[in-house]
Amino acid sequence: MRRTGTKAPGLDDIRESLALQSVPEIWTATWEQSARSREDAAVDWLGDGSLGAACSEIGLLPETTEACLSDARVIRSSPALLALAWHCHWVVFHSGLDVRPSIGDWPMPGLLAGRPTPRLPGFFYAVVLLSGAGLVYEKNRARGIPDSVTGTTLRDLDLWIHECRLRTGRPGFLELCWLVYHFGGRLFELGRLQFDVRDNDVGFRALRHVAAGAENGKVVILAEQGSRFRDDGQFADADRENAAQWWDAEFSEDAESFLGSPVSPEGSVARRTVRLPKSEWRLIMNGASPVLGVHIPSAGPFHGPMSPQACEESFRAALPFFRAHFPEHAFRGFTCKSWLLDSQLARYLSASSNVVAFQRRFHLVPLKAATADQTLARIFAITAQDLPAVFDWARAPQDTSLRRILARHALAGGRWRMGAGIIPVC
Repeated sequence: MRRTGTKAPGLDDIRESLALQSVPEIWTATWEQSARSREDAAVDWLGDGSLGAACSEIGLLPETTEACLSDARVIRSSPALLALAWHCHWVVFHSGLDVRPSIGDWPMPGLLAGRPTPRLPGFFYAVVLLSGAGLVYEKNRARGIPDSVTGTTLRDLDLWIHECRLRTGRPGFLELCWLVYHFGGRLFELGRLQFDVRDNDVGFRALRHVAAGAENGKVVILAEQGSRFRDDGQFADADRENAAQWWDAEFSEDAESFLGSPVSPEGSVARRTVRLPKSEWRLIMNGASPVLGVHIPSAGPFHGPMSPQACEESFRAALPFFRAHFPEHAFRGFTCKSWLLDSQLARYLSASSNVVAFQRRFHLVPLKAATADQTLARIFAITAQDLPAVFDWARAPQDTSLRRILARHALAGGRWRMGAGIIPVC
């Protein structure tokens, strides 16, 4: 994109032209700096040549490639879209800012029924991400990461385009919040599972029994001091409620021991305390420890079943991969947040099911502000924008065994909620 003498539209012009209800703060704060960099952009940064090469290197489906190239042509034909695409590209790939905390506020294309605005092409953000794919490969190569791993990771774009069609009935891409992890060089697909570098995002402390040199001894999970829980061991704000009755967890340590509120392996915090002598127990994870986040891509048309063997191979691959390529991230364990880690599922599913086998890898813990939103999105293909405040379980489709399980439990008064888990590795 070179200057041609025609003044590029400003942010207010873009907001009006594209019917944006609001402009994210990060766009406003970085607009001038981004605008000054436009003249340095490569001529073909959004052309068919560079985008087509990126799609080919990643191995995207032909229909994805054609859809993205088509929308890129639409973007190039509109001064407002082109200026905004460059700005989003610059913020994601050149600003040096961590966009993840704010990217949920970025306006999405108006793909849903009855929502024709904002006037962004359905694949707008897919095009923006693909425009920086070459930079992702370069960044990962600098860490010694094979191109094959980068390509497999970035191909998750195809999965979320497939998911968009399932949920909206229309072609497009709505998962920018998630895919910036992939295109930011923080997340990698290693076999059936994906992993990313992060700090402990579920909280809790892990202690390992090391008496008599038992370095691989029993693990106990303790809640953080002052965390509030209901009598059922879930956080007081679970299920979009503020429990009328709650209690505060305890955690303290002195020269001799640790004292805290323990978490059962099934993921509920007990209203009692245990004292663990330091002569026998070692603190191996706290609420701020570096970890590897674990993510389970949906099977869709791209992944096989999450069999115990496939998951085991992924975990085994992750340990040497991150130690070799991210040595500065001295991770203390794995964490996972997912609807699949709701311990209630084990009551209904076979003990030999893949879901139950996956749960058993983790010490389950409750999740703050846990809801059924992810369960509804994954099982009933509901977009985040369409999630109702109260889901009508009586009208929920029951055309699969899992949908019947979920509906019957809820209709009997049960609550589904996202769960979490920890696997210490030290």
